[in-house]
Amino acid sequence: MINLIERIEQIRNNNNFSTLAFIRLLTDIKPKAAKEAWAKIQQKDTEVINLFRKAVMNKDIELINKIEKVREENNRNWMDVVRLCFELDPERAREVFTKISDCDVQVRDLSKKISDNG
Repeated sequence: MINLIERIEQIRNNNNFSTLAFIRLLTDIKPKAAKEAWAKIQQKDTEVINLFRKAVMNKDIELINKIEKVREENNRNWMDVVRLCFELDPERAREVFTKISDCDVQVRDLSKKISDNG
């Protein structure tokens, strides 16, 4: 089971790398828009990290709820980047999106194996 968890972690790390490909694509096409989007994403990531630190120290459900809200906002920021990439260069955006989808399928399949082992 540990090998499956390690494999899921590896796939998720690769998926994060693929997700950043949308920022690279946007940077190629519209550098100013990419810079603005990246700043929003980094701001929300910083908020999440700070809230996680507080939650770990305080074990506070309220902070966990705040983390969830910030992550929701940041997911919208990421999806805005994806939409913009599809509007500006659909062919390249589709290639990146396909890689991300392939990683998601792998994670789902490995997660199912872990669930079935129980």
